[in-house]
Amino acid sequence: MSPVVAPILPANDFPDWLSPILVKELRQGLKSRAFASIAILLQGGMAFLFVLAALSGMESGAGSMEVVSGFFWFMIWIPLIIVMPARALLAIAEETKLQTLELVQMTRMQAFRIVFGKWIALCTQSLLLVLAILPYFVLRYFFGGIDLVADLTVLSLLIAASLVLTAAGLAASTLKIGLRVVAAVVAFATLIFLSQAGLFISFSGGSSFGFAPPRDELTLIFFITLILAAYVLLFLLQAAGHLSTQAESYSPQKRVLGLVSVLIIFAAWMLHASTGFDLRFLSVLTPIVLWCLVEALVEARDPHSSHDRHPPFWKALFQPGWVSGFFYAITLLVIIFTALYFSNDRLKPSHTEALIKEFTIFIGAVLGPALILTQLPRIRQRILLYGLIQLLFTAVYVAALFVALRPNARDEDILALLAPLPSAAALACLHQDMDLEFIRTIFPTTAVVTAFILIGFLIMIVKTLRCSPSKLSN
Repeated sequence: MSPVVAPILPANDFPDWLSPILVKELRQGLKSRAFASIAILLQGGMAFLFVLAALSGMESGAGSMEVVSGFFWFMIWIPLIIVMPARALLAIAEETKLQTLELVQMTRMQAFRIVFGKWIALCTQSLLLVLAILPYFVLRYFFGGIDLVADLTVLSLLIAASLVLTAAGLAASTLKIGLRVVAAVVAFATLIFLSQAGLFISFSGGSSFGFAPPRDELTLIFFITLILAAYVLLFLLQAAGHLSTQAESYSPQKRVLGLVSVLIIFAAWMLHASTGFDLRFLSVLTPIVLWCLVEALVEARDPHSSHDRHPPFWKALFQPGWVSGFFYAITLLVIIFTALYFSNDRLKPSHTEALIKEFTIFIGAVLGPALILTQLPRIRQRILLYGLIQLLFTAVYVAALFVALRPNARDEDILALLAPLPSAAALACLHQDMDLEFIRTIFPTTAVVTAFILIGFLIMIVKTLRCSPSKLSN
């Protein structure tokens, strides 16, 4: 009797080439009812739309063709901008509810790898939906009156927006439902505030952005890709930070991202005059810098993190904790101020004075609530409390505006009373369109308060280092 020969095992299969979490998410995602439903509806809707267009004998430039194009883009916009980011918003929350996330974490897989695998899986499903409608996309060209290059540009922008929103959805999925609502409101308010204020751009006295992205297509594509990658990385790191255990911290990676972003903004403002195009549009990275700066300031002590006994300054900046976060924030603020100060060779003395005073008020507005949080070491949702404190100052500013509506009341006189509150004073400066005379009125009081805030931080740092001399974080 011949011996039994074991069958020759095949070489590694395709799933073996990929991350286990990615294979798991792809298999579950492609089999899910949500993906199957949206794919069937998308295909059915597209087929019905173009059959109707063929039967009606549409002509180029006809109004009915514009209606077809409108429905066409609407049917693409819904899955890319709403459906897939909404699925990301529930991705981690569902696993937490079903208690399956702990099983994945028991494999000792890093939190970032888990989040990145989920993001890649969702983005792959989005791209599959796009590939499925490409035949209809090309078919529109044969009806006439269609700019194929412009349509491909719009489609690329929709895909890019979907990638960022999917990453944002994953980051929000790691939060509780109440925090998700708060995060959405804060993000919306921040976007409105930055668009109205022209933050980091109007410090030199201008009231508008006054710049445009480069016209060179390859350069524009490169910088857009850079910006999108920065935001995607921020959201994924944020999600990984919420999933990570005490032995795993993503604070250093986020601080590096913030530092790199502010250096890019610095280079853009310093080099925009010597290049063939205005690079200052890279200031759209400002929200990343603000988030990393504030998060570093309010970060609580991690007793399980390891640190060098005497680390160099550059390394100490990236250690978890608000103590190192204070010096990290000061470093970012110095870089921002230097870029604003030296980016304009013809900066007038009055503009220089306004820049210095505005930036002093801004420093007090950023550091003030963080100093309050140093007295509350046991608070868990620290960045949320920071936002609530800023919201309280905003309410004081709004109350001052209502008081200013009284007869014979002047806005300048009422808003000047907000000088002891740097956050409210900063909003008052924006309300007055950065008027230099108003800034001169409130600056002495606000500058003194800002100085006391800095001194308070230094006192708290000394106390913290005395209690824990071998660590630079608290």
